[in-house]
Amino acid sequence: MATFQKPLLPVRLIICFVSSPAFTGNSALSPFTFEHANLRSVSAEFGGFQFPAVPYDLDFAKGNFVRAYVDTYVGMDLDNWPNSDQRTLDISMKEFSKSSCFFVIPMTSTLEDTNGLELIRQGTTTVRCLFNQPVKDTGYEMIIMGEFDAIMSINADRVLSTDGSV
Repeated sequence: MATFQKPLLPVRLIICFVSSPAFTGNSALSPFTFEHANLRSVSAEFGGFQFPAVPYDLDFAKGNFVRAYVDTYVGMDLDNWPNSDQRTLDISMKEFSKSSCFFVIPMTSTLEDTNGLELIRQGTTTVRCLFNQPVKDTGYEMIIMGEFDAIMSINADRVLSTDGSV
């Protein structure tokens, strides 16, 4: 379980796992190999709501990960591009299960990537993970990227200002 320190609701979370030795600098391992870590379920909670609303039931050893794979594309808004060969993550299902496993969890009210701004909602974001097998002795590092709404503006004097509390 991991908790965000920023008190605002993220627009989207991207979660991945890297083996601890690779993360801490073992030169024989790549820190860009994102493993599935024998994950059974991953979810985020905010304000009493769980995202995704229907929990994952993953079993990578048996090939039960299609929903997570599709949700990665849907969560990045790459599922309905008119010409899918122009914008893609270029991750096959085999690569997803072996070395490019990302979990994308949209957390907007519409669960879609829109141009509008969400209402400010404050609280704690918690990520919960369940595993099919005990975590290996060397462990994993869970990397969580949260995307938040913000406004950037440039005034007449060319001074850049940002407001991340939008």
